[in-house]
Amino acid sequence: MKILLTGHKGFIGSHLFKRLTAENHMVQTYDWKDRSIWPYINEDLDWVIHVGANSSTTERDTDLIGRQNITFTEFLYNQCKEYNIPMQFASSASVYGTTTKPAHEKDDLYPQSPYAWSKLHAERILTADPDSNVQIFRYFNVYGHGEEHKGSQASVFTKFPKQAKENKLIELFEGSDKVVRDFVCVDDVVEFHMQMLKTKHRGIFNVGTGKPVSFQHIANIIALQTDSNLKHIPMPKELHGQYQWYTCADTSWCNTVTKVNWTNPIEWIYKNVKATS
Repeated sequence: MKILLTGHKGFIGSHLFKRLTAENHMVQTYDWKDRSIWPYINEDLDWVIHVGANSSTTERDTDLIGRQNITFTEFLYNQCKEYNIPMQFASSASVYGTTTKPAHEKDDLYPQSPYAWSKLHAERILTADPDSNVQIFRYFNVYGHGEEHKGSQASVFTKFPKQAKENKLIELFEGSDKVVRDFVCVDDVVEFHMQMLKTKHRGIFNVGTGKPVSFQHIANIIALQTDSNLKHIPMPKELHGQYQWYTCADTSWCNTVTKVNWTNPIEWIYKNVKATS
């Protein structure tokens, strides 16, 4: 297939690019750093996969987020609509806000950050037309190899082993036993994309395991694996009021339309995080 992929230099996009090219798809790419020339879509494209975004959950420049996550998404979508080209759009479970039960695609939404609001706004643009030819994927907490460049936005699966390697000390927020997240491996996210390319399903889909794990439990396992100590620190004030304490996907819909064998995050740690010298 001929596919336009945005965000191919990012964490998830780079994994998608590798998989798509390995399966001999013809992949045209676009990165936001090339923003002086926005891509114009050829009518012979089979799909547009739009995973490029400003994904910083702590970004406060709403104009920047609006241009990258809303205006650009609408620009792509209008071209897809003109040529009837299907689109896959990477949204986020952050649109749910903090919940106390597994989040279903039809639940009420309570975004808590500019990033989450931008994803919700983009979703509303893409779903305004009842015949929208779009698959919207609400990623839960994605982790895996290749996210080191994300710095403070990297998952604890990258942050904690890095701290352990450098200092034999893992720092986590006070109350981390109550911070529970649905962690989904990037390889499984890619597999979900690939399977969905072959379906006629359209609409909104959770992309998660439905089996959340606490930050504390992850830190405990990594500390044991690396012979490191733990230190609890206060949560920064700027995160108060916008921190998701609980995320969990209701997977009934995504597991109906695909057959992804979701990775157990604890097993991933045992396989990929080794003791440091």
